[in-house]
Amino acid sequence: MKQLVGSFLRSLKLGEKMEYRNLTIFPISTNQAAGHNFLTIDEALETERICIKETSEMGDVPNLMLQNLSDEKVFILDGEELVGAKQNRVTNSVVLVPERDELIIPVSCVERNRWNYKTKRFSSGHTRVYFGLRKKIFQTEMSSRQRQVKSHSQHEVWNDIESKMQAMHIDSTTSAMNDIYKKYIKKLNKFNQKFRCVAGQVGMVVLINNKVVSCEIFSDPEIMEKLHYKILNSYSIDALESYSGKTKKLKTIRRRALKFLSEIKKTEFEKTNSVGLGEDLLFNSDDVCGSALKHEDKLIYMSAYSKVNQ
Repeated sequence: MKQLVGSFLRSLKLGEKMEYRNLTIFPISTNQAAGHNFLTIDEALETERICIKETSEMGDVPNLMLQNLSDEKVFILDGEELVGAKQNRVTNSVVLVPERDELIIPVSCVERNRWNYKTKRFSSGHTRVYFGLRKKIFQTEMSSRQRQVKSHSQHEVWNDIESKMQAMHIDSTTSAMNDIYKKYIKKLNKFNQKFRCVAGQVGMVVLINNKVVSCEIFSDPEIMEKLHYKILNSYSIDALESYSGKTKKLKTIRRRALKFLSEIKKTEFEKTNSVGLGEDLLFNSDDVCGSALKHEDKLIYMSAYSKVNQ
């Protein structure tokens, strides 16, 4: 495992920085790119190759039933929003769904004031939970897995969304996170115009207000390209909230991004069971925490969160 992770991390190359307002992104490429032919959750839902619904007629807030009706694997990124059924949810974990299989997937509610059916099945919200909340959900999930107990911070999720709405002046009758994205769609589109996915890109190191907050890396550039819009918007929302005017340009910003990647290389990885196919590899140090999904001796995806206030 250590050799696999080390080889993957050594293959990464940082591209030229992209900047807009207080958001900075360094694209990541690799000489170990691999194609996997997974469906994204959006592709699978739009073509009705998967069905996601409540676990029963009564429903269960932290869990949903997923049925893969196809002969292809489906890749689900943590934080992807599902809308409909009794209330909107976001996925808590990265999941690789086997062909023709049925899974219970862990989720968080992102629509506090609704518990009645809109639809029987979920559809894609075409968004991903904003970065700050995704980090909190991950840390809770990581802690519960390591302690081998079930733990859910649903009220913390609701409170975080309420605070976000107040700060960004959002009025939502059901306190739906999706309403934040709807209100800021024009501004988010400007970020999308500035941060295009470049050829061969498999990931990114992200900085907000000149501070490294995270990195995300895939082994397949095609999956990266398909999910780029969702990933970018999850950071852009946080950047919009914290933007206070002109941001100072730092000459050391590339060095900060490289240092962050080097901190991941120093960590020890711990195997845990995944919800679907493969193994989750968790890592945690004084400076960085995160996880990677390993399947068939390949790292499919890795994400890392900074724990340092630079």
